[in-house]
Amino acid sequence: MTVWRLNAHPSDAGRTARWFTRDCLVAMGWGDVGDLRRASPSSSTSIATMIRKADPDSTDSQLGGQALWCFFHDMVVGDLVLVSDGANRDVVMRIDGDYEWSGQVSPVAPGDYQHQRRATLTAIDASELWASCGSRIAEGEDRRWRLARCAPPVVPVPERAKAAAVGEKAVPVAENVVPVREKAKVE
Repeated sequence: MTVWRLNAHPSDAGRTARWFTRDCLVAMGWGDVGDLRRASPSSSTSIATMIRKADPDSTDSQLGGQALWCFFHDMVVGDLVLVSDGANRDVVMRIDGDYEWSGQVSPVAPGDYQHQRRATLTAIDASELWASCGSRIAEGEDRRWRLARCAPPVVPVPERAKAAAVGEKAVPVAENVVPVREKAKVE
């Protein structure tokens, strides 16, 4: 299991995190490049080239190429994702599905978050998980990347969730999930 740090939408991280939790997913932008399964990129560089081709004015194609490559190629079911606004860690999502492409406009501006994975909101405390990873990303990762691996946890992944979420007892990580009863509209 890998722990990832995902910097949510740079100008509206809170709304993006609410969308993720309500719709049981995590998503990334650069939607103009289309479905990566159809494009069959071979590396982050090939995705960066796709971004530049779709948007010649893009100033973050290298960062986007790396982030989308990890999201498409490296992330696996069971990984944990710390959703962050760049400074604070908001929630922890557990990846439940493979890469998907949504042809629909996403509810967060600019509407290009079509690269998606099904995910479940966990009751793992985001700050505790971040601290267990040494409060840093993994060696070789760049903190500017929208999606980066966290350093391996130096202590086991926190199993004690917030008391309000699952009660007063510690629970195994596999059971440490907050049920999401229905999808709700993003405010």
